[in-house]
Amino acid sequence: MARKKCSSRSICSGACAELLRSWQLPEVLCKSVQFSRYPELAQPSRIPVDVRANVAALYLARCCYDDLRAIEGAPPRLFVRDYLSALGYPDLSEEILLRERVLPKLAAQRRHLPVSLAASLETFGASARARRPHSPDSAK
Repeated sequence: MARKKCSSRSICSGACAELLRSWQLPEVLCKSVQFSRYPELAQPSRIPVDVRANVAALYLARCCYDDLRAIEGAPPRLFVRDYLSALGYPDLSEEILLRERVLPKLAAQRRHLPVSLAASLETFGASARARRPHSPDSAK
């Protein structure tokens, strides 16, 4: 039987949160999942303070994943800078987060990653190197 897709991501998030509650998992986890899709359309101030950092981390992780996998049709990123600031990184860009923070950590764990994700790292790394302008020092 084919799995049905939720017509609204927020409905899916709410349903997932309720399922987690039925399993009696910690409320902070349930609430984090419940609000996990809010960042696509809402500023951090619209997220309850007790789960804001969790929700911001989930959102930024999803953005990095979408970039690594070149996900087509990914939702627009209206408030990325706001969510980076909410985590204490007001001067960090989304690109720097991925290139200088996430990719090196994933690369260090490459052998433990799913094959498809490890391949995405290779592809993304090659395309990022091709896009990066060459400095005069890089030819030395």
